Amino acid sequence: MTSINLTISEFIQSFRSDFLDAFFLFITQFGDETVFLIVGAVLYWTFDKKFAYRFIMFFLYGAVFNGSLKFLTNTPRPYVEHPESIQLIGEGSLGTSLPSGHAQNSTTMALVLSEKHRQVGKWFTTFLTVMVILVMLSRLYLGEHYLSDVIFGSAIAYSFYQLIRYIQAKPFASTYVQYLPLILLLPIAILTNDKNVFLASASIFGFSLGYPLERRYIGFKEKTKRPIAIIKLVVGLGIALAIRVGLKAVFEMGLYSIDFEINPTLGDQMLDFLRYFLIAIWMTLGAPLVFKTFFQPQR
Repeated sequence: MTSINLTISEFIQSFRSDFLDAFFLFITQFGDETVFLIVGAVLYWTFDKKFAYRFIMFFLYGAVFNGSLKFLTNTPRPYVEHPESIQLIGEGSLGTSLPSGHAQNSTTMALVLSEKHRQVGKWFTTFLTVMVILVMLSRLYLGEHYLSDVIFGSAIAYSFYQLIRYIQAKPFASTYVQYLPLILLLPIAILTNDKNVFLASASIFGFSLGYPLERRYIGFKEKTKRPIAIIKLVVGLGIALAIRVGLKAVFEMGLYSIDFEINPTLGDQMLDFLRYFLIAIWMTLGAPLVFKTFFQPQR
């Protein structure tokens, strides 16, 4: 299998050009966590917060599962294992190769978003399928993953999606499926020492706390006129970015270790945990309170 993987990667990279480099560097972003969370914010603040919560939690728990599997498999990326024949295009990702997080993320996004295909149109599912294929192909072209990595990542996303749908159909799902896994998140994050697992776990805690509190005590209305929706997104995403970047800058002034980007300590991970927990609280509680106060007509 290793020789087949390498042969396929070499073949795909044989078509390299400046145009394809730029194209696949752009396409691969559709499997990135930033795009996923932006889409989640748009859905949560302007479309349907219940559906958005489902969408975001699928991604976050999938990220924990992906990081855990990477910890267990611990396989090198193609450009690391075969630097003589596979070239890294772009900045590159940290961590190991199997399974592909981008393939898993894009497949998860397509599966959950396709639940709304009747409201968008028949073309929507086709578009999402094409995007998944292109993201998977981008990971091979950029030298980040083997074919087996992206197939495994996509298969995990599909299996996880179907498993959760099956469990949610059971009577006990509302209590146990939503809250029981929270007990395992921090131990898994500490065991794997994976940055993405810490960030996803922090976000899960934040959303699990903020979402029910917002529904009970704030109750903002998602849908509004387009100009107001745009203002909400600019304000909401702007402050979320300020929390993400601003707190990181503060922590870099002496709280982070010297080598926190490449070799983070537990203290570094917990600081990032706090950073993303606060972003999730802002998205679920802070922003909705601001939106209701300033943009929602009072009766």
